[in-house]
Amino acid sequence: AKRGAWAAGFFAVWFRARCGTHDQGVLWATLFAAWSAATDGAYAFDGAIFARYKMAHGAAVAMLARDAATIRRLAKVPGRFDGGAFAETRTIHWPLELPRVLLLPSAPVAGLPAIRSDFDEARQTFACHTRWDKVERGGQCRGVDVCARGKCAPFSAADLAPPSG
Repeated sequence: AKRGAWAAGFFAVWFRARCGTHDQGVLWATLFAAWSAATDGAYAFDGAIFARYKMAHGAAVAMLARDAATIRRLAKVPGRFDGGAFAETRTIHWPLELPRVLLLPSAPVAGLPAIRSDFDEARQTFACHTRWDKVERGGQCRGVDVCARGKCAPFSAADLAPPSG
């Protein structure tokens, strides 16, 4: 995120509402609230879908696929990063720009590896989004590799490992 008042406010709201091991519902709710605010309330959404983790992700992706073009139009987001066929496929193969957010595809872009996951499970990713003791999708990322080769300095890998027992 770019440092600034908007980002500070966004993270303050998200972090304040986070609770437990699943914060994705709160993150989605915060994003949709920010997009609603960017349209001066012209875009409204049902926040109740984010209340239960098992429902939140699928519902959020479906709602975003349905509403992304409307959010972009109401917030006057110009440009070619419209998500491509995201409304039909619910998969981002082309960047999707929304107010203050750019969602990138799960594939390499301009010669860089995919950020978090890649449709081609044989390719390595740029970042890892898995637990310490897990391996992500077909070996693209191993949690123990996150801090390999000093990437987490000044913290040691042992400091970041979950407590044993």
